[in-house]
Amino acid sequence: MSYEFVSRRILPSFRNFRIEPLTGALGGTVSGVNLAEQLTTDTVAELRLALLEFKVLFFRNQELDEERHLALARHFGMPQGPGAIPRSPWNASAATSPARRWPRAGCPSRPRAGCATP
Repeated sequence: MSYEFVSRRILPSFRNFRIEPLTGALGGTVSGVNLAEQLTTDTVAELRLALLEFKVLFFRNQELDEERHLALARHFGMPQGPGAIPRSPWNASAATSPARRWPRAGCPSRPRAGCATP
């Protein structure tokens, strides 16, 4: 696993699909694999290695129903649904108010005169 820019590192090659780096530091677009079909253990192992190497994987133009989407997710761990992350006072208020999640430019994270959110 490397955090060097793509131009300065040797990228791994994969037998079951192709991957094209998206940025210099992370992200890759995967092609040559149909996620709607049953994946072989070799393909899953290579996808896991690709995820470790690129940190973010993009799969373009894939048609997945809910069942196949969950099957794919299970290859990487147990899928988590709503409520899996306990709420704290910070994220409970952030979830209810989009304005609190992204304060206006120049305003501190705590409201003050002139910067109060509606």
